[in-house]
Amino acid sequence: MPQTAPGSLDERQYLQVVAYLLVQNGYLKQGAALAMDNLAEIPLE
Repeated sequence: MPQTAPGSLDERQYLQVVAYLLVQNGYLKQGAALAMDNLAEIPLE
């Protein structure tokens, strides 16, 4: 991601993309902190 430059985003940018998707789909509250350390704590049911 992006398609023309795979692997070019840093960890923070990947987390921002994941956080956006989680918020848009109701799995994470807007403004909630997202870090590599707490990704496993987010229930995806």
